Amino acid sequence: MIDLSFPYPSRAGLPVNPSYIPDIDLELTDRMTILQRVKNVLAHYYHSYFSPRSGIIPIDLCDELKVKYNIRPEIIPSVPDSKEKLAPPWKAMREEIGKNEALWNGLPIVGMPFLLDQGENINRIEAQGAGLRLDITTLTQETLSGTIRRVMEEPRFRENAQRISKIMRDLQGTENPIDNMVRWILHVTRLGGEHLRPAVMELNVVQRYLLDVYLLIGVVVVAIFGVSVSGCRFGWKCLFDKGKDGKYKKE
Repeated sequence: MIDLSFPYPSRAGLPVNPSYIPDIDLELTDRMTILQRVKNVLAHYYHSYFSPRSGIIPIDLCDELKVKYNIRPEIIPSVPDSKEKLAPPWKAMREEIGKNEALWNGLPIVGMPFLLDQGENINRIEAQGAGLRLDITTLTQETLSGTIRRVMEEPRFRENAQRISKIMRDLQGTENPIDNMVRWILHVTRLGGEHLRPAVMELNVVQRYLLDVYLLIGVVVVAIFGVSVSGCRFGWKCLFDKGKDGKYKKE
């Protein structure tokens, strides 16, 4: 069996807190409003309990698909060196929202997500001011060229990308624990620690344990149940009274 559900960590038994860990299909960041967290909680429980095996494909079926569609894996000797690929003349990078190569070299990104975690990646990049997102459903030649020009001409995109590049390059660790301790101290001293602060630290106890989300869902469920019961009682009363009046008229 081959499991294609790798984007859902809960299926692998990893702990997931929906209060600040977004579902991959929702294209959210770790800073969510209460309505976004409600949507994230519902998606989390859906993927955890209602579709636990939707991403599993038998190996025999994979082999049959390879024969049917003449799939031949292409083996390449090596991956091109990003240092040669992204020389200094480059001003921006168009990618499939892989983001590592571009941000490592301090280049802003113009991203157009199509599937999996690409939407979440470009949303995070856009939130950090290191790129812009394009929507394939509303894409035109004018919006494409305008977005690329904006990323290349406005200095804030490149400045934020270079800031992220410095952080990524400075996080290269060593095997010596003492060197790692000194490196972390120097890293926070040089670049600050805001990027190391998880979003859960900005949540209070009610938000962290999703008490407000469960309360809101409970209120909605009770309201729907109450309206349904009231509607049934009103309909039953109208039918019963109508039949009762007809009986009296016959008598």
